[in-house]
Amino acid sequence: MKQQDESCYFVTFEDPAILESINKHPEHIFYYTPLLSDLPDNKRLYLIIDEVQYAQEPSNFLKLLYDKYSHKLKIIATGSSAFYIDKSFKDSLAGRKKVFEFFPLSFDEFLHFKQEDKLVTEWEQLVERKNYQGV
Repeated sequence: MKQQDESCYFVTFEDPAILESINKHPEHIFYYTPLLSDLPDNKRLYLIIDEVQYAQEPSNFLKLLYDKYSHKLKIIATGSSAFYIDKSFKDSLAGRKKVFEFFPLSFDEFLHFKQEDKLVTEWEQLVERKNYQGV
């Protein structure tokens, strides 16, 4: 349920300008969001950062923001490549993170997601054929 007056922002480190800025200093992230001091006392800033592994020091970036601002800032950091994420992070961020691993949808899950449930039965029948050759 969405809280009234939530401040939710999305940034992607695929944007070269944002990436260059935060690589100079992690607090430059606030160039792209409201300042925490501008939020009412009872509100938090929810920040979604996509492709966090592109930062020069992603673990240091996240650690500084958490240690300094966790009372007012909640970060959801995502990345699309486990290989690059593992390689980029030099610190475990122990006690500062919760890890969620998401897997791609199967085709029938995709059909449900797109509300094409009538096609699921046809898909299941196709897969059950003797001459079906899956990918």
